[in-house]
Order: sequence, then C-alpha cells, then structure tokens
Amino acid sequence: MLGGLELGRAGKLQAYLALTLAGALLMGAAPDPLKPLRWRARVLVVSAPKGDDPGLRAQDAILKGDVDGQVERDLKIIRLVGADGPTGMDAQAARERLSLPPDRFEVVLVGKDGATVLRRRQPISLDDLFNRIDAMPMRRDEIRKRALPPTRDPK
Repeated sequence: MLGGLELGRAGKLQAYLALTLAGALLMGAAPDPLKPLRWRARVLVVSAPKGDDPGLRAQDAILKGDVDGQVERDLKIIRLVGADGPTGMDAQAARERLSLPPDRFEVVLVGKDGATVLRRRQPISLDDLFNRIDAMPMRRDEIRKRALPPTRDPK
C-alpha cells in the first residue's frame, strides 16, 4: 500500500524505480575526476597509502625508464598518495571511481574511453604496460594511421 493505494507487484516495482530515480537526481552523481582526460589520454593511476610505500617507489622508478614511450602512447600518470592527488583532482573521488582502497598499493590502467583495462596490486613493468596498451584497438588504429604515408594534395 502506498499513500492509501493498493499496489500490485508491477505497481510496487514502478514506485520503487521512480523513487530510486528521484533520489539519484536529487543527490546528484559525483563528478568523474577522470572525465577531462576521456578520449584524450590513457591514464595509469598509481595509488599508495604513503609516499614511502615500496610499491610506489618501485613504480616511480619503472616509469622513469621510458618517458618518450609514455608520451607516444598518450599515457598520463596520476599518483594518489594518501589523501593527496594531482592539483585540481579530488583524490577520494578518483579512488571511489576506480574502487581503490586507500590502504594498499595498486595500479589501474584506464583506456581513452574511460574503461578500466588493467588492475594490479604490484608495480607493472614498462614492457607489460606498453604491450597492454599496444594491444588496445584504439592504439592499434593510431599505429596504423601513423604508418600510412602522408596523402598528397592532387593538383
């Protein structure tokens, strides 16, 4: 019964869905902190509880090994350390978006489309990271387009 009205099974479901939708609209969804990078960059989120986390230190050292390869693959590195994130980014919202616990090291690779592609609890090597990226359909298309000779202007 809802407001003195007898509701059948379908009516109860409709009422529940309407109330759920209304609640979601009133509360508003938290903004996606990675949205500004969507379709522009692949993102490797490196999350750690503290700056001296061994996994974080190891991942930082690995990533210094080939910055040009990261640039070529449109890879942006985002470090979430403790409660801190990059300037202008809500670290807690980023952790929630990616289901990252604040108390352990983890890396997450997010594709240009915003989908989570890889998740690891230990540092990832550049070979593994680049191979994973290079196997993505959008990246294969980028490689193919770069391999084509420039078109000539027919005059």
